[in-house]
Amino acid sequence: MDLARALPAAIVVAVSLAAPSFASAATTVGSPLSAAPEKAECGGSTDTNTALAAGVLQVPFAGVLVRWRLDLFEPGGAFTYRLRVLRPAGGSNYTGAGTGPPQLAPLSGVNIISLPSPIPVQPGDLIGVDCPHEAPAPFAVPATESKYAFFAGFLADGSTASPANQLTGEEELVNADVVGEPGVAAVSPSSGPSSGGTAVTISGTHLADVTSVTFGDAPASAVTPVSEGQVNVIAPAHPAGAVPVQATNAAGTSPVVAADTFTYQPQPGSLPPAPLSRPAVSDAKQSRAAWREGRGLPEISRRHKLPVGTTFSFKLNEAAAVSFTFEHLATGRKLGDRCVLKASTSAKHERCKRAAVAGTLRFSGHAGANTVVFEGRMSSSQRLRPGRYTLRIAAANSAGTAAPASLSFAVVS
Repeated sequence: MDLARALPAAIVVAVSLAAPSFASAATTVGSPLSAAPEKAECGGSTDTNTALAAGVLQVPFAGVLVRWRLDLFEPGGAFTYRLRVLRPAGGSNYTGAGTGPPQLAPLSGVNIISLPSPIPVQPGDLIGVDCPHEAPAPFAVPATESKYAFFAGFLADGSTASPANQLTGEEELVNADVVGEPGVAAVSPSSGPSSGGTAVTISGTHLADVTSVTFGDAPASAVTPVSEGQVNVIAPAHPAGAVPVQATNAAGTSPVVAADTFTYQPQPGSLPPAPLSRPAVSDAKQSRAAWREGRGLPEISRRHKLPVGTTFSFKLNEAAAVSFTFEHLATGRKLGDRCVLKASTSAKHERCKRAAVAGTLRFSGHAGANTVVFEGRMSSSQRLRPGRYTLRIAAANSAGTAAPASLSFAVVS
């Protein structure tokens, strides 16, 4: 709400019909919208809940927000609302950590609003709303332990402040769906004919909002999310052999793991596939050795694309699971002949430099030339900070592991 909300004369209360129930496949953060909205107006502020009697108050895992809801006593008309991400900053302080575009809420009751672009979130974040002056407020007085907070004006992203007021027993009727990066834990059945058509059940995590599934480089059809832990697909046609099954949603693509393997069986009468040889990485290159960080995620491509940050390229003699490991030099402490991570037990020892892993990117590589357009981000929530790095390129298949290739580069601000 706003400062004016603290004054009894600022609110005209009229009980509305109870908000309809809704089902969300993703994890919903914020008010459960179980209380009826009351007639109230905003004063032009960023509002959030700092306590909830029911529902999930804080984002439980790293991911992205894909849609949100607000419950109004009357239609929002021409007013536009913005979904907000607020990050606890110690004590009663919060930092603006993300803002959605201005969006209409044309209904009385629950407005379900899709975001045109996902908003990244981190564990512990709160969601809120920028509510314009005199707009209908998503507000209820459920007489519970909920606590409603509002700031003096709109809290800009990157700014840190304490709420102007917090009101116990009141609740902001706003929530949002957070989607985490999917993970594949099992594929059943784990084999089928190379002609495709096998009905496959994929089990894992964060699968409710999966938009596509690939078997190696081939897209599956009839992708049907069932729950957060299951998605059903029809396997595409593919040459005989083992391939990784990867799921993609707004937060990213599942990493390659042993449990996601699907083996295509050769058609009766066809020749068996040639035996795999141990992969070898060669001709590792990058288009630029120093570059500015961008906002895009990595793009895996067979064709060369114009670089934004840099373009890594390499060749494989066989299809293989590829990992990019980004290392940088970090300060440690000498312990005998080793340089170890600084700890209280080694704080007085001589300083030294040690290789530390800043992040890892995994994907399926194909035989021949591979190209990765890279802007410094491994996922929507993980990026490389400015500095010097060494890239270790590793590849493995069922026949063995390649000797790694290395490249050095710098990310500049």
